[in-house]
Amino acid sequence: QGYFDNLAQLPLATFSYDLDPASLVRGKRSYSVVVEVALQLDGFDAVPVRTLDRFRFDQVGKQRPGRPPRFRLASVTDRAWEEANEIVSQPWERRPIQVRRSAGVLVVLDDDSVTDAGPLLRGLERSVSDVAARVPYAWDATVVVYALSDTDFIRSLDDLPGEDPDELDGVAFTVPAGPGDPTVAATRIALNPRISERSDPVRQRLLRHELTHVAVGERDDNAPVWLSEGVAEWVSVQALPERKRRIGTEA
Repeated sequence: QGYFDNLAQLPLATFSYDLDPASLVRGKRSYSVVVEVALQLDGFDAVPVRTLDRFRFDQVGKQRPGRPPRFRLASVTDRAWEEANEIVSQPWERRPIQVRRSAGVLVVLDDDSVTDAGPLLRGLERSVSDVAARVPYAWDATVVVYALSDTDFIRSLDDLPGEDPDELDGVAFTVPAGPGDPTVAATRIALNPRISERSDPVRQRLLRHELTHVAVGERDDNAPVWLSEGVAEWVSVQALPERKRRIGTEA
């Protein structure tokens, strides 16, 4: 029910299950099976995102002679299997979420972070407009942002910059179309919860930086880090007076 409540808040263009019969594993009174879930966010994902999950079906009651046994879906989460297969779960699969949306922006929050939804949404709208003005090619100016009350999702991502995920204020990450599929369905942003404590100019600068990565997408995959980060930093400060376009010594 909680999962359904989460899905009902998302703009779904595609949602389907595909059960793999070859993966069926029989227990004493249960079966476990791998299921491919296809989910596409309408207006935000270029193609459906296919992920794998493991469901368990438990037998209900005693089997009657001459009749097949009855089963119920007992579990849609197998954490040990997910870790062994390096499955990255989305926020709506793990916890209750709160979704807020405006033109071109979809923000996924939780019960604790939703109090900051208004200022964040307005800030994202301004940042999308600022970045779109600098993009020299067609960009749909849409983005999905995870603004949760902890850094659990950020820590689940691979190839994060720096040594400590908790030190990142935000990160843009690509969403593959499926296991082994090089197609990128979307580039999304995950924010550290402490971003709500930043002043408006600092937060806006960060949002513009990460949105630039979204707008650039795969175009800088073969570029050196200094160039891709430099472009994002350059765009992030264009809305500021020149005297305020400082950059940290470490950066």
